[in-house]
Amino acid sequence: MRRSTREFVTIWENGKSRRVMTTSYSRVDKVCWSHRKERRDDTVVGFAIIAPMIFLLVFGRIVMVQQVITSASCEGALVAVLDGTTTAEIENSINAYLASGSISNADIQVDPNSLK
Repeated sequence: MRRSTREFVTIWENGKSRRVMTTSYSRVDKVCWSHRKERRDDTVVGFAIIAPMIFLLVFGRIVMVQQVITSASCEGALVAVLDGTTTAEIENSINAYLASGSISNADIQVDPNSLK
């Protein structure tokens, strides 16, 4: 909060005087105010630099997980087309691929009727 001193000034208009209150700030307050403005500007610049990086990290992770899941399903399909492949072998190959992408506890559903 800025400290101020209040002063009354007499103004003459059309031959009449009137008192007007003025407010003046000390020199220290002016320096502090300008420093606060600079800090506020620094905060905006810092946010403008950091926000896109955080956005890219979060968005990049989402895209990576989507790509790993798509590739794991393709890997499972490649194993499924081999003769004599069981459902457990398909699930194991998908889990192994997901584990390489740091994805765990995935719910894998294999429809054995579509394997024929």
